[in-house]
Amino acid sequence: MEDKIFELLTRMYNELNGKMDTMQGQIDSMENKIGGMENKIGGIENKIGSMETQIGSIENKIGSMETQIGNMQSDINDLKRAVLRIENDHGNKLDALFDGYKQNSERLDRIEAQVSRQEEFIIKRVK
Repeated sequence: MEDKIFELLTRMYNELNGKMDTMQGQIDSMENKIGGMENKIGGIENKIGSMETQIGSIENKIGSMETQIGNMQSDINDLKRAVLRIENDHGNKLDALFDGYKQNSERLDRIEAQVSRQEEFIIKRVK
């Protein structure tokens, strides 16, 4: 009877030992997979760090562009003021030129009328 118990215990021990070995293999496999996952997560963290650096660089460039746009808007406003001043000054000068032309034309008309009268007077005297 003791042999049967010993045999039973040995068989149970061997089965238990086999199951433990299987479990140890599975645990080792899981540890390998977890190690691989940790490596992948580390790679992802590196990529995220790189992306954060790139985003920071983009933000700096956008800030620089906003400053340049502000400067350009200021320059555009200065140009608008200069163009308006030039248009106003030239408009006044053109108005003065046209007034002078009109006065000159009227004076020429008066002189022409006087010359015509003088011609008529001379023609009457000559006849």
